[in-house]
Amino acid sequence: MIIDTHTHVQTTSRSECARGLDALERCMDRHAIAGAIVMPFASPGFDAAIELDTLVRCARGRDRVKPMPCYDPGSGKAGLASLLRLLESADIAGVKFFTGYDAYGPLDESIAAILD
Repeated sequence: MIIDTHTHVQTTSRSECARGLDALERCMDRHAIAGAIVMPFASPGFDAAIELDTLVRCARGRDRVKPMPCYDPGSGKAGLASLLRLLESADIAGVKFFTGYDAYGPLDESIAAILD
């Protein structure tokens, strides 16, 4: 079974996201890919919370795609709570951490709740 673990779709609107997911699934069909983990593009003006919500809503009911948000250390307690709710709901595949780019490491207390 082949699973693509790093794909992106445009999430600036629900219609754009749905078109992107449709195109992704057609490509998956052509290449015998069973599933994909999908992340929003971080385009100019990117709003992580809104675009993640768009992706999660558009991916519901699609058996072969699963959203994966990126942890944003600037999102504070509200962002952390949102990620924890999504993890508990099984609407997402997991959480991507940018420990090499952002100012935190894999043992940082700010991500301990998610890792637990």
